[in-house]
Amino acid sequence: MPPNIVCSGQGFDREAKTLYYFAGPSLSIPVLADAMLVAGVQHGMLLDINHFWVHFTAIHSEEGKLVAEPLLPNDM
Repeated sequence: MPPNIVCSGQGFDREAKTLYYFAGPSLSIPVLADAMLVAGVQHGMLLDINHFWVHFTAIHSEEGKLVAEPLLPNDM
């Protein structure tokens, strides 16, 4: 059985209109792949496989200024 690690991935749906982001603190690569398939990802890729690099920040506009908001502010 492969080890569980901090990892992330992303992928698009069949129409390439929805981008999915996946991340977890204790995942095996097969579990990540299964989650992507269940969500409907047709074209996906593994991004990072250690806790130093798994990070997602959304950028949005607030009162005319760009604001960065981490998805998981306390890291993994």
